[in-house]
Amino acid sequence: MKTARCRSCGAPIIWAINNRTGRKAPIDAEPAADGPIYLTSDGDTGGDPAYAIVAVADRDLALHPGPFYTNHFMTCPNAAQHKKGSRR
Repeated sequence: MKTARCRSCGAPIIWAINNRTGRKAPIDAEPAADGPIYLTSDGDTGGDPAYAIVAVADRDLALHPGPFYTNHFMTCPNAAQHKKGSRR
């Protein structure tokens, strides 16, 4: 998968599209054992992978074999400056 860098902390991220909302989100490029995000290849997303949120308790490894990831807003030390309506 193609990676980019977070513009505030420099961490590697993957831009992905939420398969329910169609909205783009930064996803940590490094898998996380407890991450709730499963990257898929479903749908026409213009080259970005799609993703599904998978509840940890509902993980069916036959349906979602992993790896799992975390939204970068959960791990970025500068996440507050990226929220809509925040002043920079």
